[in-house]
Amino acid sequence: GMGGALGALGADLSTIDFNPAGMGLYRKSDVALTFGGMWNTDRIKEENRGKGTFDQFGFVYSHRTGDGDLRFFNVAFNYQKKANFHYNFYAPFNLNGLSQMDQLAELVSYGYDTDYNLAGMAVDNNYLTPIYDPNDPEKILRYYNKFGGEYARLAHHSAGSQNAFDINLSANIRDRGYVGMTIGAENINYRGWSTYYEENNYINEENNPIYGDYSLFNDFHIHGYGVNIKLGGIVRPIEDSPFRLGLAIETPTWYRMKNSTYFDLSDQIDNVRTETKESYLEYNIITPWKVRASMGSTVGTVFAWGVDYEIANHAGTKMGYPKYDDWDYSSYSNDKDRAMNSYTKNMLRAQHTLKAGVELRPVSPFAIRM
Repeated sequence: GMGGALGALGADLSTIDFNPAGMGLYRKSDVALTFGGMWNTDRIKEENRGKGTFDQFGFVYSHRTGDGDLRFFNVAFNYQKKANFHYNFYAPFNLNGLSQMDQLAELVSYGYDTDYNLAGMAVDNNYLTPIYDPNDPEKILRYYNKFGGEYARLAHHSAGSQNAFDINLSANIRDRGYVGMTIGAENINYRGWSTYYEENNYINEENNPIYGDYSLFNDFHIHGYGVNIKLGGIVRPIEDSPFRLGLAIETPTWYRMKNSTYFDLSDQIDNVRTETKESYLEYNIITPWKVRASMGSTVGTVFAWGVDYEIANHAGTKMGYPKYDDWDYSSYSNDKDRAMNSYTKNMLRAQHTLKAGVELRPVSPFAIRM
């Protein structure tokens, strides 16, 4: 409700991921649960595309240790759904002469590599018709589209989520300083599948309409996990003031990922389905370090404000591939993708994020945040 600007204020489960020291401001145990729902405005009307979501669950166990230097020692856990990939889309449209097969025919005619891709599948299964040199029957001059698609339809679905699991240890030192550490793990699971049709107003020999000249089906999966560590601190520099300053650092997240995809073409006129093509890739991604600074304060029990800043230099993102050999395998050992890493360094820059928020509590326990 405050845009996440709680890095210095603390005592909120959301800070477990941003500044772990925020958990040290808890003085009693707490539990929180968040759920909701999603409905796409572009949903397919014939199907029920609404879906409930379980977005967050966490708890804090706060232990008072006494009146010495260490006042509280807290343990916390939080689950958070960081991204929800549930989406459905349907679109009919006029091709206006921009058939996908025309584009593939042009690519192949100009020498595009046809190994393990859609263009090669179109050639191998006679979706593209060759034109031979009249002076050399073995020489193909170019290809043209076997089909004549006037209209197209696309149905796309996706599902899955990106989830974070955080375990936190934090401490309150004399009610003036707060420190914390969070060990984080992330799980990513995405699936997207779609069917694309191109069609004419075509009637077969039995006088039945044909549902498309051809169709292309895709099924794409991404799944994997990542780990990181976050360290943070909060101080009240003035003893009789609630004003607080926070600083946190997050290590790179080491992601171990797998991609898999398969696709096939179907000739709706001749009722022929091509052989399914598949591809598979394992890879590692190392994200950049992140540094965060915060400040915030309260006015009695009726008003609070917070400002957070984060910087992450994405030019430092690294990609590589796990090493396989006959005697050793490590999922996090890297054969660096030097070309991709160079491209990333040249194309990406530092990302700066600024968050600010306020809370007004006109009457207890009612509060307004923005």
